[in-house]
Parts: sequence; C-alpha cells; structure tokens
Amino acid sequence: MRDPEVLACVRAALDHHEVRFGRASSMAPGRIFEIKRGPLPSGGALIVLHDVTAIGAAEKSRRDFIANVSHELRTPLTSIQGYVETLIEDPNPRPETTREFLGIILKMPPA
Repeated sequence: MRDPEVLACVRAALDHHEVRFGRASSMAPGRIFEIKRGPLPSGGALIVLHDVTAIGAAEKSRRDFIANVSHELRTPLTSIQGYVETLIEDPNPRPETTREFLGIILKMPPA
C-alpha cells in the first residue's frame, strides 16, 4: 500500500497505540474510504477500510434536495410578501387593486 493517507493512518496507529478514525480519498480516484485503525496487542496495527462513497453521494443528494426545496418555498413566499406589503403600505388602497392582488396570491401554486 503506497497511499500517503493510509500510510499516515498506519503510522498514527503504531505511534499512538490507540484506536483512531480517518478518511482517505487519494487511494482510488473518485472513491472515499473511511479508515479505522488501531494497534494490535502483539505489535503491529490493524487497518480497516470501508468504502463510504455511496454514503457521501447520498448526503450530497440530501443537501441539494433541501437547498432546492428551500429555494422553491422562498420564491412564492417572497411574492406574497411583496403583494401584502404593497397593500399594507397604501393608506387607501383601491378595492380593485386589493381584489387583484388577493386574486394573484390565491392563484399561486401551493408549494
């Protein structure tokens, strides 16, 4: 094994004599490995690599989904807020304008 991140984990396990965790991404391009390492009672170290690439992709998809939903909710809410502020700030709104703005708000698609 010549991966610098994995070798650093092995050295840390041997030097510190305790269980440690880390990540490596240079071993296989496009893949992410979680590394669990710890010393063996008889000397040496045990290194376990777990491919967490799919978990990382799922987390990214979740973050993207939440960002998209948040944006989709903000857009109609901003429009509604603009119409309501216009109606509130006008001391004597015309009934036709009030009715028109409320009709627009009512027709907005639900999020």
